[in-house]
Formats: sequence, C-alpha cells, structure tokens
Amino acid sequence: MMKSILKPYRWLDKWSFRKHGVLSIASIVILFIISALFNARWEFPHFYLFFSTFTIALVVAVISELNYTTRINKIRALTVDKQGFFKANTKFLRFEHTNWVGIIALSVALIFLVGGLLLSGTLKVTPTLILCLIYFSITVYLCIVGYVQYIMLFAYVLRIGLDKTRFMDVSRVVLDKLPTEIDWLRLLTSLTHFYRTIFFTVGMFFIFAFWFYCNTPAYSVSINHWVYFILWGIIVIAIVITFPVVSLIEFYQIKRIVKKVKTTYLQEVRETLSKHSRGASISFENSIINQIFTASILTSPDYPIKNTIGIAYAALLALLNLAGSIDTLFILGERFIS
Repeated sequence: MMKSILKPYRWLDKWSFRKHGVLSIASIVILFIISALFNARWEFPHFYLFFSTFTIALVVAVISELNYTTRINKIRALTVDKQGFFKANTKFLRFEHTNWVGIIALSVALIFLVGGLLLSGTLKVTPTLILCLIYFSITVYLCIVGYVQYIMLFAYVLRIGLDKTRFMDVSRVVLDKLPTEIDWLRLLTSLTHFYRTIFFTVGMFFIFAFWFYCNTPAYSVSINHWVYFILWGIIVIAIVITFPVVSLIEFYQIKRIVKKVKTTYLQEVRETLSKHSRGASISFENSIINQIFTASILTSPDYPIKNTIGIAYAALLALLNLAGSIDTLFILGERFIS
C-alpha cells in the first residue's frame, strides 16, 4: 500500500476505467452516504458544498493523471530511439520511479490538512469531520500527483527544446509529413493543452475552496495566524503565478522544437535528394523538387495545434485566480486596518 502511495505510477500504469471505474465510483458514493448520515448527527459546516467541490476536483485529477500516463508513454515510445530525446526520456523515467512524487504529494496534503485545522477555532472532532478530513487528504494527494505531472511535463518540453542535439530521423519518410504533423509532436502539444486546461480548472477549485473556508463565519478562521499566510502563499506561488508562466514557456519551447524539426527536415531533404541525384536532367528535376519541399517546410505552421478556445479558457481562469488573490489581499488589508 505504502509503495503505491509513494510511487503512484505503479498503479496509474495499471489502472483503467473498465476494470476499476465502477469500484471507484461506488467507493465515492458509499463514503458520501456514510458521511451524509454522520452529518445528520454531527453536522459539518457546508458539508454538501465541501463534498461536491472536492469530488469534482478528485475525479478531474484522476482522469487527467490517467490521460497523462497514457499519452506520455506513447510519446516516449515514439521517441525512444531518436536523437534529441535521450536526456528528456531518461530523466523523466529516473524521476518517475523515485519516491519523490509520493513524498511531495503526501507532504503538501499534510501541510494543508494540519494548517486548515490550526486556522479554525470552532471545528470539533466528530466522525463527520474525520471522514471529511480523510476525503480532503485523498483529494489533495491526487491533485498534487497531477500537479507534479504538470511540472514534469513542463520539464520534459523544456529539456527537449533546450537539448543542443540535432533531431535525427524525426520521420521515417521525411517527405510524408510536415514538421507540425509529426505524431509525437502533436501528441506532446495536445497533452500540454489538455493539462493546462485541467489544472487551471483544478487550481480554481482550490482557490475557491480555500477562500470560502477562510471567509465563511462558520469556520471562524483566524487570518492573523502565521499558517494562513503560508498556505495562501503556497497557493499563490503554485497556482496563480506558476500556471501562467509554465504555459507561456511551454508555448515558446514547442515553437522552438518545431524550428529544430524544420531544420532537421531541410537537412534530411537535401541529403535524401542528393543521394538520388543522377545526371543533369535528374539533378535539375531534383533541384525543383528540393525548392518546392523547402518552401513548403519553411512556410508550414510554427505551432502544431490551434486551440483558441482552450487558450481563452485558461486565460479567463488565470484572471479569475489572480482576481481572487487580489480580493484576498484587500480583505486582509481591511481587517488589519479595522
């Protein structure tokens, strides 16, 4: 059990909706029913809002993690024997098989669990509270596993973009596809889009949950407590600041990768055509073909996938998260002044 917690990829690689989906949904339903029955006897403030919010965050996190695991494995399979990917693939595998992913997730879950309890002066220890804390801890743990994946994906893209090794054999048949049509590049780009959308959403849920917890009279949270500033600081740095910065860097790094692929294509086109050059007439024909393919490569898109709606959605959530942070600062200022 502890091995699976410390190394979540042990079960993420094996987990599937067909085999485990029904059991997982049943577990959530059973936990909800038990908690609701306990809540009828030992009331937890805003129980149903709490449970529904964290259920959505939990389900979204698990879906994203499974999607990530499947896609990144496909990308690695497509690039395992290609130059320019060795460092990225080996570093990814090395980190993935350490205990650090689980340790980071458990540590953050523990920090927010203990911190949240320290902030509230009215919550009494009841069976309902214990079940809610268990559910909260599981949700935070799974979300942080996904967050670590988000950062690992960023590091993976960054490593490929910064690698000085020239790509080789990016396509078995060099003239079959334009640079932005390569399978691994489109998969990698779509994965960055997917994770950006998912974790901007999850981040918004956590900001809302923490804001609601700290500003609802039922919890009597002390915003003068030093723990409050630590927890809010973690949220601002990890979500409000990191998400937009990572998204922008990923965008420019993928464009950089496309540029490297284009350079490789142009070199491979020249090498391929030069090998088949025979006689003056053929050489002239090859020269024309060379110019055509060179022009098509140079004028091809600099980014594999257009995702205007996804970008607009992420930008909107980034603004909402920033607005929530600014609103919190104003509330802090008003309380301190008063």
